[in-house]
Amino acid sequence: MARRGDPSRPRERLFAKGAAALGERELVAILLRTGSPGLPVLALADQLLADGLDRLFWSSPQELVRRPGIGPAKAASLWAAFELGRRAQTAPGLPRPRVNSIEAAVQIFRSQLAPDREELRALYLDGGLRLVDQRLISQGGRGWTSAEPQDVFGPALRLGASAVILAHNHPGGDAVASWQDRAATERLRQAGELLGVDLLDHLVITLAEHTSLLAARPWRSGRSQRKEPRRR
Repeated sequence: MARRGDPSRPRERLFAKGAAALGERELVAILLRTGSPGLPVLALADQLLADGLDRLFWSSPQELVRRPGIGPAKAASLWAAFELGRRAQTAPGLPRPRVNSIEAAVQIFRSQLAPDREELRALYLDGGLRLVDQRLISQGGRGWTSAEPQDVFGPALRLGASAVILAHNHPGGDAVASWQDRAATERLRQAGELLGVDLLDHLVITLAEHTSLLAARPWRSGRSQRKEPRRR
């Protein structure tokens, strides 16, 4: 039996070394608390992470309970923890991150986009490129999903956002932008220009790579980018 304070155990290591010292398998093991018959908790965590943390993060409770060794209690614990993590990213009163590079945007989007269906999501930013809010705009199957300008820029106007970054995923794993992606991007860019909200970028994201459709346009920061809508 391990001694109290034994740092070889995930929970003990958490208190002794801090969360940053633990790997993903140890953090998942803490959420699971126990293993299953014939499968120690760390081995069960390895099994859950076999397809990557992103896929586990977006698994539904129904998908989790179909995993060997995962019952309703373990599935609920994992799902609740991941949902709290998603909500914490936009909780009022927390410091708002600056999204001043494609890499920073990709990091946020990659933690949200579902691995098995196409989604279009938006980050809404203020004039200093600080995150104001993030929204799911539209959702599809394994094919292309799109949105109308009002779906994207309506929230921006209500939030007083100066800029928007869009991203959608390709569940098939290919980050090459399609002609639909490029046509939709240009249509939305023009709509944002009329409304005084800058479309900074539209990203195509997979688990391993990403493509920027507006990479040639510099991202402005440090001042308000909000312009008055053009008058006819």
